[in-house]
Amino acid sequence: MEWKISERKSAGWKSSGCCVPGSDHREKQILCQDRIYQYHSEQINVIALADGAGSARFGGEGAEIAVRECVCLFITSFDRFYETEDARIVSRKILDHLLRTLYFSAKKNKGEVKDMASTLLAAAVKGDRYLLVHIGDGVIGCRKNGKMYAVSHPENGEFANETFFITSQNAETHFRLYKGEIQDIDCFLLMSDGAQSSLYRAKNRKLIEETERLAIWNSCLFAEIMNETLNNTIRKVLINYTEDDCSLVMMNRIRPEDYQNMELSEKRFLLMTDEVTEAELTEEQIRQTDEIMRNLLVPLTEEELKKRIPDGTLEKGLRILQAAGLVKNTCGRYRSVYTQIGS
Repeated sequence: MEWKISERKSAGWKSSGCCVPGSDHREKQILCQDRIYQYHSEQINVIALADGAGSARFGGEGAEIAVRECVCLFITSFDRFYETEDARIVSRKILDHLLRTLYFSAKKNKGEVKDMASTLLAAAVKGDRYLLVHIGDGVIGCRKNGKMYAVSHPENGEFANETFFITSQNAETHFRLYKGEIQDIDCFLLMSDGAQSSLYRAKNRKLIEETERLAIWNSCLFAEIMNETLNNTIRKVLINYTEDDCSLVMMNRIRPEDYQNMELSEKRFLLMTDEVTEAELTEEQIRQTDEIMRNLLVPLTEEELKKRIPDGTLEKGLRILQAAGLVKNTCGRYRSVYTQIGS
């Protein structure tokens, strides 16, 4: 087994995600069996997603263990995994650890390992390098130069509704590993098969264009706002096209230039809320909000902002940006997602 190597400088990263139960589970009053996990530190950033098998007694619990333990492995072993030339050794170490943990959990529940079956998708970034892990269906995508690409595609069995799980007898054969350098990648996106049914086109093996908008939003909105946005997107749109649980988790580099270079039409779409009418969002008004965003690379009080933006547009600009989730006031100081870079 060989690594799938891509040549893709790393700044800070942020992530958002959510899991929503599908119509089938809601009708049967079954809890969502998808799980996501997000971890960020100065050293490493990791996201993971698992879809518990509907046929497994403890699929949700198995998915919970899979994402948690996979993230822990990346935190402790990223360098060793990345530097190992033989990908089979890495896949074996990951699977052995997961299966051992699943075995003890199944035993406590008086079940078997197969009762904890789930898929697994994960992305980890450390410095200028990344690692990806994938077994089963679902999709791993990335954004490169403003375009979203599917990096790892869903893998199904003989029939469309069959896939491969961590607990499958031939799991190692279907365990996919990728590594490379970040360079011009600024986003990783993981999705379960429920979300995949709307956001991925199997015919041409591509992500739909709307995923680029999700990546743009995640690059500049605070996590709590983005989580709500993803949740609403799934509940109002994606869930109508599948009976499966739907889950998404995405991770973006935090770069102020991403917002400043955004198309005017995209900024207008982002800034429009129930509290802000389209009439308020003239081209001049959007430029004024841009000026506020440029100044919030460090936390500033309103008085400090007035010294930098003295033409009387500050109050309205702050209201628009706060309503959109781009700016918030914390302990008397205004911040954007990008503030942490300069503070």
